[in-house]
Order: sequence, then C-alpha cells, then structure tokens
Amino acid sequence: MNKIGTIISREYLSRVRKKSFLIMTFLTPLLFVLIFLIPTWLSNKDLQGEKTIGIVDYSNEFNNVFISSDNIKYEFIQAAPKDSLQKLYVEKNLTAILIIPENYKTDSIKAYSEFPIPLDLKYNLQFMINSYVENVNLLAMNIDPSMLTQAKSDIKILSDNWENQKTNSELNTILGFAGAFIIYMFIFIYGAQLMRGTLEEKKDRIVEIVISSAKPFELMLGKVIGVAMVAFTQFGIWIGTIIIFIFAGKQTILASGGAELTSILVSLQNINSFSWVLMFLFYFIGGYLLYGSLFAAIGAAVDNETDTQQFMLPLTLPLILAFVFAQTIIQDPSGNLAIIFSLIPFTSPVVMMVRIGFGVPLWEMLASGTILILTFLLTTYIGSKIYRIGILSYGKKVSYKDLWKWIRYKN
Repeated sequence: MNKIGTIISREYLSRVRKKSFLIMTFLTPLLFVLIFLIPTWLSNKDLQGEKTIGIVDYSNEFNNVFISSDNIKYEFIQAAPKDSLQKLYVEKNLTAILIIPENYKTDSIKAYSEFPIPLDLKYNLQFMINSYVENVNLLAMNIDPSMLTQAKSDIKILSDNWENQKTNSELNTILGFAGAFIIYMFIFIYGAQLMRGTLEEKKDRIVEIVISSAKPFELMLGKVIGVAMVAFTQFGIWIGTIIIFIFAGKQTILASGGAELTSILVSLQNINSFSWVLMFLFYFIGGYLLYGSLFAAIGAAVDNETDTQQFMLPLTLPLILAFVFAQTIIQDPSGNLAIIFSLIPFTSPVVMMVRIGFGVPLWEMLASGTILILTFLLTTYIGSKIYRIGILSYGKKVSYKDLWKWIRYKN
C-alpha cells in the first residue's frame, strides 16, 4: 500500500504543479461566468446599430402595421421604378426595401437588399404582416379579433408527489443530462490523459526504473487513482467557484430571472440533493475507474498514439451509445431500454444520471451499483494483466490476439 500511495502522490503532484493545470483550472470557471455574463451585457447594449426598412405599399393598407423600435425604423416610400428604388436604397443607406403589391394575398411580397436580410428581421416582418391579415380576415367573418385573445388558454401542469412536495420535470431533465454529460466528458478527457501519460512513460523508458521497485499492478492502480484525484481537484474547484458565483450574485440573478427562475430555485430546494449528489459521485468515480483501468492498459500495450485507434472505438462505443440513447430513455425513464442500459456497467454511469431524478427503484440502484463495482474489479484485473506484459513490450504492433494471450498468461 505504501508503494501505491507513493505512485498516487507522484502522479498527482506531477500534474497539479504544471502551469497548464493551473491555467485551465482557474480559467475555465472564468470562461463559464463570461459565457453567462456577456450575452446579458450585450442584450443591454445597442451594438447592432439602427436599421431602416423602406416600405413601398401599393395596397395602401399597411400604414399603421409596421411599428418602429429603437433599432429598427420603418419608412414609407412612394412607388417608383425599380432602378429609382435601388438608387434611393443607396442614398438613404437602407437595410432593405419591402414592396407590398396591390393584391398581396396572391402576389409575392418581396424584400430587396444588397445582402440577405437577417432572419430575425425577416420573421418580424412576416409576423406583423400575417397578424394584420389574420385580423382583416377575422373581421370579414364578423369575428372580433380581441375575442380570440380572450379565448386563449395558458394552463400549466404543476407536478407534486404524494408528500405534496413540488417537483419539476424540466429541471430533473436538465440536471440529469448535465450530470450525464459531465461524467461522459470526464471519462473521455481524463481517460485519454491517463492513456497518453502511460504511453509517454513507456516511450521514455521511465517506467522501467519505476517498475523495478513496484509491481505492474501497483503501478497501474496508482496511476489510475492519481489521475482521478487530479480530476477531482480540478472539478471540485470548478464547482466551488460556480457555487460562490451563484450565491454572490443570487439577488441579481433572481431580479433578472423573474418568477420563472424563482420557481426553478424552489424546485431545487425540493430535490433530495444529498441522494442526488451521492449517486452522482458514485457513478462519477465508478465510471472513471472502470474505463480508466482499460485506458491505462491500452496505453501500456501500444508503442505510439496512432496504434491506440484500433482499440479506442470498441472501448468507448458503449459510452457513446449510452449518451445517444439517453435522449430516448428520458422519454420513458422506467422502460425496458432504460432498465437494461442501467444494468450494463459500461452504460450505467450515463443512463442512471438521466433517470435518477424520475425515481429509480431501490433494487435497480443496488443491482446497477453492484454490477458496476464487480465489473470494475474484473476490468482492473484484466487491465493489470495487459499492463504487466505490455508496459515492457516494445517494437511490435499489438493485435487483439496478443491482448488475449496476455490476459490468459499465467504467472
């Protein structure tokens, strides 16, 4: 155990002392904050400039239809030949000239401009024209348009459980996918980092020195746990920074978010955060350890990063399928597909996070967790056998047949 502890310490300290680790650890939360703040700041700034739309109305019906705003002005222009309108377009620096024909219900309404007009502007014009035409049609049928407005309904379904605690399907979906995505990215990023680190040490022959004082199994296990601790440190700093930011700006967030955001915060309070965090940490750690041992084994088996490609797809395909099928499973969290993928250890870390907010039977959680732990022990055993021989093998391109021989090899 002392040797494993030394290897863990070495792997951990050698990574957290790197400038790249420090930069990414503290820069990433800042980038997340900027992602939220910049759009809000931009929405309060007039950065787009004023646009002016010329209107040529041959029908003489749309005088009061187009309503100008701070950024978009509408200017009615007298009918003129097309070449005169083009000259006017340049002189007045117009964004576009909208030509409404006399029989606009059958003939096309066209917008002329040097460049295609922005989609939001196009949809806004269409909305105003269609709203006017709909009101005209309703009045022609002796229907008061205001009656339709009064008849509209905005009924929402509020979710409660049997203990009269409010639940939020949308929030559970968001939290589930967020947890699944974090686990998915975490395994890929740090699993690949572990594989590259093992491969570099093998190429530099550093491992030959280390292995003289530690068994290959101890070395592999120490590397897996050491990189995991680096990831947990980085992830913990990110989460802590985000939480501090949220609490520091809570009043501002509530003020800008209104009733909808307040409802989300209430729903968050009603979530059993302890059990949710506990399940997240279990599958977060379990999923990484399961895949990490195999990533380390691949890094030990090959001589260069190009040779890893033949082993990467079969290894990561279950994880990719889990994330793809999660979008289907969320539609029926208690269905057969959800249960099957929750029991398969290579897909359960992602799928269980998607399902957890919608209630998972205790037997499924126990079965899924037990199978994940047992499979981790099995993959660690298999990975260590590959690692033991592969870490000292050079100059040969490894095949699946070679891996099978190494697994079956007896001491």
